[in-house]
Parts: sequence; C-alpha cells; structure tokens
Amino acid sequence: MPRVHRLLAGTAWIYGAQLTTVTLQFGYAAVTSRTVDANGFGQYGVALAGAALVGLLATGGLAQTVARMLTIDPARLRAISLYGLILGGAGFGVVLAGASLWGQLWSAPGAAQPLRWLGISVLVAPLLGLGTGLLRREGRFRLLATIVLIGNLIGMAVGVGAVAHWATPSALVLSPVLAQLLTAVGTCSVNRKRLLGRARLGDARGDIAFSWRLTLASVLTYANGNVGRWAASKALGAAALGHWNRADVVTTVPFHQLQNAIVQAIYPEFRHDRRDGRRAREVWPDLLVLVAWVTVPAAAVAAVLLPVLIPVLFGPGWVLSGQLAVPLLLIAAIQAVSSVLSAAIEVLGRFWWIWGTQLALLVVYIGAAVAALVTRGWVPLIAGLFVGMIAQHGTHIILCRRSGYLALGPLLRGYASVVVVALSLAGLTMIVVRVLSPASLPAQLLGSVVVLVAAGALIYAARNRLPPIRIMREHSLI
Repeated sequence: MPRVHRLLAGTAWIYGAQLTTVTLQFGYAAVTSRTVDANGFGQYGVALAGAALVGLLATGGLAQTVARMLTIDPARLRAISLYGLILGGAGFGVVLAGASLWGQLWSAPGAAQPLRWLGISVLVAPLLGLGTGLLRREGRFRLLATIVLIGNLIGMAVGVGAVAHWATPSALVLSPVLAQLLTAVGTCSVNRKRLLGRARLGDARGDIAFSWRLTLASVLTYANGNVGRWAASKALGAAALGHWNRADVVTTVPFHQLQNAIVQAIYPEFRHDRRDGRRAREVWPDLLVLVAWVTVPAAAVAAVLLPVLIPVLFGPGWVLSGQLAVPLLLIAAIQAVSSVLSAAIEVLGRFWWIWGTQLALLVVYIGAAVAALVTRGWVPLIAGLFVGMIAQHGTHIILCRRSGYLALGPLLRGYASVVVVALSLAGLTMIVVRVLSPASLPAQLLGSVVVLVAAGALIYAARNRLPPIRIMREHSLI
C-alpha cells in the first residue's frame, strides 16, 4: 500500500483527536443528561436532523471533492470557495424559513428554535468541508487534528455552562455550533492564500458536477439514517427519540468517529485505484478485515457492558437508552466497515452502485418505519437497521468482486474469524459481569482492572499470531 506509514499516522492523529473529544463528551453528556430531560433531547435530536439535511445540500460534498483532486489548482479552489459561500448562505435562509414546519413534521414543535440556532452551522458547513478536505488532501493530518480538537474542547466548555444556565434544547446547540465555527475558521485560515482572490465558478465546473453526484448519495444516506428516527418520534414521542440520542452518544458516535478518521486518512489514496483494480484486490480485503477487527469485537464487549453503565453515567432515567445501546453498537460496528468500502466506491465514481443500494435500503427502512407506526414498538426499526446494513455491505462486496476490485475468499475468511472472536469476547465479558455484579462497587472496579490487565497480558503474549498484527506487518504498517 503506497505511503502506508502516512495513512497510519493520519488515521492515528485524526482518531486521537476524535477519541479525546469522545472521551470528554462522556463527561459532557453526563452533565447535560442530568439537566435536560429525554423530551428536551428529543427536540434537540429533531433539530439536528433538520440541520443535517440542509447542511448536506449546503456542503455539496466539497470535502470529498477537494480530497480526491489529482492536482491542486488555486483557481479551482477559489471557485469552489465562492460556490461554498453561495450554498452556505442559501442553506442558512432555508433553515430560518423552514424551522417551524420541520418541527411540525416530526411532531416536535419545540425543535424549531434550536434548529434556527443550528442554521449558523449550516452557514459555515461548506467552508468547513472545504478547509478540512484541503488539509486531508495535503496530508496535514496533525494540523487538522489539532484544529478540530481545539474547536471541540472550546465548544464543550462553553456548552456545559450554557446548558447549566438555561437547561433548554437551544442551549444544547451551542457546543456543536461553536465547535464547527471555530474549525471552519481555523482550517480555512491556514490556506487563506489559496482560497482568497478572484474566483469564477466556471473554473470548477467539473468539481461542482462531482459534488452534486456525491450530494445525491449523501441525501439518500441521510434519508436512510433518519427515517427510523422520524418514525420513532411520530410513533413513540420525542422522549423516545431522546433516548435514541443518548444511546447514540456512547455507541454510534465513537464508531462514527473512528470511521471518519479512517476514511479521512485513506480517501485521497483511493484515487490511485481509479484506473486499475490490481492494487485494490490486494489491499481492500485486508483493509476491510483490519477495520472489522477493531470495531466488531469492541462492539460485542461494549454491548454487554453499556446496559449496566449507561444508567450510572446518565442517571436512572435513562435505562431505555442502555437497552437501545446493544443493537445500535452492533449496527455501528458493521457500518464502520461498510463505510470504508463505500468511500472507495465513491472515489471510483461508481455512483450508480451507491445510488442503487441506497434506494433499495430506503425501501427497507420505510417498510420498517411503517411497521413501527402500526405496532408502536421499537422492534421493526431495529430489525430494519440490521437487515439494511448487512444487505448494503453485501451488495457492495458483490459489485466490487465482479468488477475486479475485491478478492472474496480472503475477505470472507477474515470476517468469519472476527465474528468468532467477537462472540467469544462477549461471552467472557458476560461471565465476568455476572460474577462481579453481587460485589460492592470497589470490588467491581478492582475485579474489572484485574480482568483487563490479564486480558492485555494474554493479547500481548499472543500478538505475533493475531490476524490484525499479521495484516499490518504484511503492509509494513508496523
């Protein structure tokens, strides 16, 4: 794999910053979850969904467009920058005008005011995508990670004070808005000489066309990710969506951060496979299996622990969030692997593959949403997420294999070994939890530390025989 050390370092820097952010977010979530109730978090979740939709259209796929450039042309960058300013302004106006209607569509009218404040994040979203994409394209991962981390830390620090003072859904908005604003300003300012100057949209005609093909795929992805949330809000109320939101914080968000770190680091490298699949057949199966070794076993262990830990972290009123965390963890682990392959397909420009699978996925999720509205229950939504995610990844694998980009045998053998190990770890974790549960809290903590140390020692002793270590050595990652 070309520049493998650079890829590994890039992933490490980005995920290190994001992991630090996620760790601190647990503390942030513990404070805010005791201040704002489930209904308030449900309204906040509805507002986030609205801002995310408009933000997708306003961003226009600029981060990926810049990251895949074979050559960096200042004229094209200035044109894309102008295009981003136009999109951001239009998106901001749409949010202000449509906030009330969005709240009504979700049966959560209280979401309108926080959505209006989130319009600021929509305004800066194109510049955020442009600035981060350019730093990724240049391989300046350390600088990107530093800017993102500083923005997130300041946002959370100010956000905690705002929630403590006002205790409203609108107060929850301050943290993400401020973090995105600071990150956009920081990433664009370090490249200001390339972005400022006379611009003509015609200089980026091809880039704009690619960005809209990508935007269509992103909108379909958005619909698939939110049709279930809409059904939960309509069928079960805003409080149910609030429990989903809190479960996401400790399940989907950490895996999504890892997924983003990996994709951000390797996305520019997939451009080398646009003309030839020989390198892909060797590299892609190992890359997917390596990601699975990170996400699936971790999700299996966390699925046993989080139902016990979430009520302790967030408070006794969040038991339902702990129950939802189990399936959401497993779905997030699969999605992290699937997204890496989707990113590769995206760079290849095979948008019909992406659009087709996303449309099929949307049909599955709409069916699950209708079933949830009829039954007033969670089971159809969760089942739909599982079936859809596995079907999408399987379809992408088949398409890539037929086009000569994937070797199926090594990939399936790698996935099978991951599943076996994950199930074994989940079983061992369940035994430990049941053995320690009658003990006092200090004894539970001590026992957990002993188990972790023993597990770490065993892993270290067997490190030379572990498949992920073998894969990394084969590609000179270690």
